[in-house]
Amino acid sequence: MDVILWIMMAVVLMAFLVVLPIPELQKTEEMEHQPEATRGDASAQYRLGEMYAYGLGVDKDEAEAVKWYRLAAEQGYWLSQHSLGEMYAKGRGVKKDDAEALKWFKLAAEQGYAPAQDKLGEIATGQSAAID
Repeated sequence: MDVILWIMMAVVLMAFLVVLPIPELQKTEEMEHQPEATRGDASAQYRLGEMYAYGLGVDKDEAEAVKWYRLAAEQGYWLSQHSLGEMYAKGRGVKKDDAEALKWFKLAAEQGYAPAQDKLGEIATGQSAAID
């Protein structure tokens, strides 16, 4: 009888863990990245940018995403450079600015980041308006 009770308790515990709200777990992740990002860790700044850009565990705030992307991009972090280019290209969190978008795509492409290189190729061949 004790074995059955333990199995039932384990099943209930597993069910509880499955339905834990993921945003709460992501909020914890945001809180973990914040100190690193504030100290200037470009990777943490990029991750916070992603969280704010897509509302992952935090309220979606594209202007806040741009802030964190810019901090990392200015340190030469290619993922942030590309993401910042996308934000300018689409006018997300900032006023749409094709020249600024192109600047950030070029910086990321110069570091060998293939999606940025592809974007520049699309722009150069006219497959993409200056920026989508």
